[in-house]
Amino acid sequence: MTNSDFPKEAYEKAARYCAINEHCRQQVVDFLLKRKLEKSDIETICQQLEKEGFVDNLRFAKLYVISKLNQNSWGKIKIRFGLKQLQISEQNIAEALESIAEEKYVSVLQKVLQKATTAHPDKSWEEQQKVVAYAVSKGFEMELILKMMKTK
Repeated sequence: MTNSDFPKEAYEKAARYCAINEHCRQQVVDFLLKRKLEKSDIETICQQLEKEGFVDNLRFAKLYVISKLNQNSWGKIKIRFGLKQLQISEQNIAEALESIAEEKYVSVLQKVLQKATTAHPDKSWEEQQKVVAYAVSKGFEMELILKMMKTK
């Protein structure tokens, strides 16, 4: 495939877009749709970007997992949901989530629970439910949350 097979200017803009930050295929499609390109041109551009290594959904998923865990303190449930919204395949999601070290995951959950406990220091059942609800809202598994709260 040569560059003459699709709009060169749109391809170059998409390549720059991908070179600046890691993006998944769906983000590139959305970027190109804003430029009112034909769907066939968008598909051709995306295939070329994937072929040249500018777009790789697995690489994106792994970076997304690391970023959301470290910077946003998200659990696996919320991370999975975010990746599904970006139309990442279930296989890529599973592989990316497997890359999380268990100790790191537990450490992040401990920090989330510590933050929630500081905000709700009372040991009453209602206050503890607020702590659990906060950790669940961050995407952590109920079973792991309860296990961690018992060990506190």
